[in-house]
Amino acid sequence: MANAYNRAEGRVRIGAIDTAADTYIKSVYIVTTEGVPVAEVTSNSTYTDIYFNTSAGNSFVRHKSGWRRLNTGNPKYLQNKLSVKSQHEAAESFDSAVADGYAWVGIELRGMIDRLVDQAMGEGITRAPMFGEGGYGHSIDASLITVMARVFAGEMSAHEVSISHRTEFQRLFNAYTDKREKFNGALSKAVEFLTGEKWIFANNVNGGVFAGAINDTGLLAAIEKYKSGEPLPTQQKGHFDYAVNTIPFKWYPSFERIPDEIRNGIEFSLAMLKTHRNADSLLPNCTDIWQEMGCASMFNHHGAALYVLAK
Repeated sequence: MANAYNRAEGRVRIGAIDTAADTYIKSVYIVTTEGVPVAEVTSNSTYTDIYFNTSAGNSFVRHKSGWRRLNTGNPKYLQNKLSVKSQHEAAESFDSAVADGYAWVGIELRGMIDRLVDQAMGEGITRAPMFGEGGYGHSIDASLITVMARVFAGEMSAHEVSISHRTEFQRLFNAYTDKREKFNGALSKAVEFLTGEKWIFANNVNGGVFAGAINDTGLLAAIEKYKSGEPLPTQQKGHFDYAVNTIPFKWYPSFERIPDEIRNGIEFSLAMLKTHRNADSLLPNCTDIWQEMGCASMFNHHGAALYVLAK
């Protein structure tokens, strides 16, 4: 743990410890300072078979099926491979896992926006519509591109364009404008959904819960980039941040241990969502978006879930 701590420049802590029937330490989580698991050290009962695991991408909630990077019977070997100067695959995987642990909420928010726009569009998209791309019946052909290029370069006038090329151009342009308007409408719905502060709450994280709040700065900035023709930006501190805090993220050992003013706000939002869902349970148990409520849930089959709730 000391080597992992030094390699991560102090950005990790010891998390949940699983003692098998109180006879031996079966596993120990390594977590971010916000309590998000990034790695796990597991062992057999005699401590002769040690595994160091990290999870792929932002998938701390999939830690049980995470990438197994190192297996050894020698603790000194593992310590060496996690040293500050190590270039071992396990160490580099750990570096990535730490970065993803801190980016976890932003990565989930990016995925939420992607689903939100796709849902409004009725199809999966990755950027603003472009003229002549596939999906309009067929893509623009080379002869029409050549004619358009010659008109643009001044080699021929628009009046010299053949009727067939004019007709084809108009058909493609109409399809483009229709899809562009649909895309802009989807973004308008997204802006309506994203505007305002949001509670961020997650359960089953490192044996406890995770809570905080964000404003809409990063969310709306992502929509502007999407509208300009860029893909949705990647969550990366110092580059782009979806999760601009108004209440810093923090791990708590239980829901009851969350400070009253935060817990009461989250409970109220969940109760409103429960009524809207006409459900028996307070917490949704699936990935879904409730446009009218400005709420969403990102659920994982290992039990962890992230909830975005109107504040």
